[in-house]
Amino acid sequence: MILKTSNGTNGILAARNAQETLFSCFVNINATVEYIIKHSPQKVTLVGMGASGGRCAEDDLCAELLKNSLENKSTDLRQIKQILRKSAAAQKFFNPNQLEFPEQDFYYCMELNRCCFSMRVERKKEELEIRKYVVDMSV
Repeated sequence: MILKTSNGTNGILAARNAQETLFSCFVNINATVEYIIKHSPQKVTLVGMGASGGRCAEDDLCAELLKNSLENKSTDLRQIKQILRKSAAAQKFFNPNQLEFPEQDFYYCMELNRCCFSMRVERKKEELEIRKYVVDMSV
């Protein structure tokens, strides 16, 4: 899986002092929840990276789903998908003049729990590296 995000990169750099930094999205949300539960940190801070310095619906809704999952609360996944399908950011996937954003990418990004790994930032001297941690989802 390749995630290309300048906002995510900026977020990693801004969180240099965090004890641990994870990346999450809809395709690996349960793996992220399982990782957090397994490591039981004292504090979890959810930060949406947004778009162009502002907030965006996909980050807010992903954070809401993550928070609700950690608190064992239900979330209307159908409603999340409907909201995101209508969001301004999603329109490029449905614009036939923007072939660099295939429609299928939207649906791929919305496929909950497609991946069974969480993504963690590891610090090695002055370098930051994203590593995947496979989570047993059969439990």
